[in-house]
Amino acid sequence: MPKVLPEYHEQARKKIIAAGLEVMSKKGYQTTTMDDIAGYVGVSKTTLYLYFKNKDDLVVEIVKDVHQKIQDTAIDLFHTESTLDAYTGLLDLFLKWDLNRIGLNFDILALVTRSEVLRINYEEHMNAVIERATFGIICLQKKGKARQDVDAKTLAISMIFLMNGVTNLILKGMSREEIRARYHEMGKVILGFDDSEVSSTDA
Repeated sequence: MPKVLPEYHEQARKKIIAAGLEVMSKKGYQTTTMDDIAGYVGVSKTTLYLYFKNKDDLVVEIVKDVHQKIQDTAIDLFHTESTLDAYTGLLDLFLKWDLNRIGLNFDILALVTRSEVLRINYEEHMNAVIERATFGIICLQKKGKARQDVDAKTLAISMIFLMNGVTNLILKGMSREEIRARYHEMGKVILGFDDSEVSSTDA
């Protein structure tokens, strides 16, 4: 059996993860089969099992991949944009989701309650998000650029809660433009920014 170069293995793995996200978004987690994903990628199901033990194993890697992309975007935004603009930039990631993708997100959240591996992964991700957001707001408070009357972790969690509620507003029928505008205004209230601070970089 010929050896597979590590670079090719990782490339194929990423392709399968992307395909899994695409197919599950269209069909939903429950009705998607490994055959569906193999057909989308253009490989045999046997080949798929060389990379992932089963569908749940693939979902774990999809969640990790999505979380990593959000984290990478956050690092970039918070180094280049003002704090509120960075939070709003992260919101834009969720506003790009169509109804199928939102449906898959709810499917995965349901799986988190039943899968220990997924739950641990999700908890680690959320704890890291809260920790980084809290640290960022502490830095702003020290510079006098965020409200001082509320502790930093509460402010960070408030912004994260707002972001996580976006999909419900989309399902409610609110336009993405209105969601974005209202999120930006609510962020100003939560963080205690005035208009001059919103438009300037916090670095």
